[in-house]
Amino acid sequence: MKRKFLALLIIVALAITAAIFWTRSRHDSHLETLRVGYMVLSDCAPLFYTKIFENNGLKLELKQAPGGAVILNGVIGDSLDLGFSNLVSPILALAQGIDVVAVAGSSFEDDAHSRHALVVKKDSHIKGAQDLKGKTVAVNTLRNIDHLMLIRWLRLNGLSADSIRLVEVPFPRMDTVLVQGHVDAVAIVEPFLTKAKEAGHSSVGDYYVGSGGEKIEVTSYFAKRSWLAKNSFTAKRFQKALAEAITQANSDEKQFRELIRQVTGIDQEISVKMGLPGFSSIPTKAGFEFLIKEAKQSHFIEADVKPEDILWNQE
Repeated sequence: MKRKFLALLIIVALAITAAIFWTRSRHDSHLETLRVGYMVLSDCAPLFYTKIFENNGLKLELKQAPGGAVILNGVIGDSLDLGFSNLVSPILALAQGIDVVAVAGSSFEDDAHSRHALVVKKDSHIKGAQDLKGKTVAVNTLRNIDHLMLIRWLRLNGLSADSIRLVEVPFPRMDTVLVQGHVDAVAIVEPFLTKAKEAGHSSVGDYYVGSGGEKIEVTSYFAKRSWLAKNSFTAKRFQKALAEAITQANSDEKQFRELIRQVTGIDQEISVKMGLPGFSSIPTKAGFEFLIKEAKQSHFIEADVKPEDILWNQE
């Protein structure tokens, strides 16, 4: 009798397991997979509201990269469908005849969302912009928005771009190279900025908002125009899902900070203190005009680039 009962339990357990597996498989089969490049930053945390994207029929295959320029190369080379990038990299791509388009989402910085700073060691003699002459400064990627905003900040403080020596260092390694003395300053972003301050390092200034107090549109998700022509419905679903994820992030800051902690692996103490990005549904024409003007002034581009060529016209 016991054997029959045990056998029955095993059969029931197997049946339940099979039903769960079948349900999950059936659910996954109805989801469209999107290959999306991202960075380990709070800006990308909305991508991890997995259920929201699934409810919009999407399964995100997330691929991590150190910078927007690398991600954009993946989009251009068709190893990614969509990619997170700063807004300057696609401007440079378009100036070279490579057709990429802003599809969804935008993070921005203003006085209420200050998240970048030029950081030096606590015992450094560098106290302001003029002290940077001849010094070595780390940026995460050359010829991107961080590089451009740093040049602008130097110019507004009476220095030229060649007053300093720039080297590329991924954000997560910046604290290490600073402490070891390989660089004199690092152009850093949250959550690494708060982590650096907690370690006792000093901020020389915010080279984004501190450049002039404007609202600076920083990032978005991009695709090739040729991909959009074939996948506009999918792109619209991603746009809708990301907008819902951003709404969720804005409506529950405590939950969003915990999500950032999980995504970035930072300590909880840092996650509750760090500055958060501002979010909007899509970059604006004015935001691109500002960056195109700065890119020309800093000799990042020579060709004429129009915001209309980068913004997705869904008509």
